Amino acid sequence: MSLIIAADTGGTFTDLAAFDLETGVLASTKALTTYEDLVNGVMNCLAKAHIDLPRAEVAQFATTLVINTLDRQSTRLNSSHSQQSRM
Repeated sequence: MSLIIAADTGGTFTDLAAFDLETGVLASTKALTTYEDLVNGVMNCLAKAHIDLPRAEVAQFATTLVINTLDRQSTRLNSSHSQQSRM
């Protein structure tokens, strides 16, 4: 085990970075986000960068999908409320 892996799933892309503690090499890549199964986007990144997941000492996953959805909903609600207030 010698890798630190971080993945972030966004609205369009899943980004992944992996740091090899033994060699000091940092690899990064991105793949399209797969909404039907978010793990597929991460696995696609791992395959694209030729990263062996069992070598991971630490793996972290983050997503902005929920925040983006809430932000869009809030914007729509605020816009709708503003239009109703002007009537």
